Amino acid sequence: MKNFALFLVIGFLAYSCFSQNKQMKTETITVKTDSIFSIRLSAVFGEGYSWRLNKISDSTCVKFVNQDQLSGVQDKDGGRENQLFYFKGDKKGECTLEFAYEQPWLKEKSPKLSYKSYVIIIY
Repeated sequence: MKNFALFLVIGFLAYSCFSQNKQMKTETITVKTDSIFSIRLSAVFGEGYSWRLNKISDSTCVKFVNQDQLSGVQDKDGGRENQLFYFKGDKKGECTLEFAYEQPWLKEKSPKLSYKSYVIIIY
């Protein structure tokens, strides 16, 4: 009986941890070697959310260049804006870029925490 109760509690905790995060969306981008490309991600800065580059699977393949913000609809509270991430395809190959959408100052998980990844193919 103790094992069953323990199993039940562990299962509940695992479900609650994983069910809060949205499933990661993945897209593929193909670029030429030595070219600059950008990834545009929509954010609501007014609610404190922004995208963060979480991981580059192979930093010899793709290099981070710069980040920029574009304003959305003027005079609209809570309106969506855009973050632009610029990268350079350094050498032929394939790598993955992973982004996290969060409120960066929170110590616990943001309520709308989500992830997005891109497979980058450089030819």
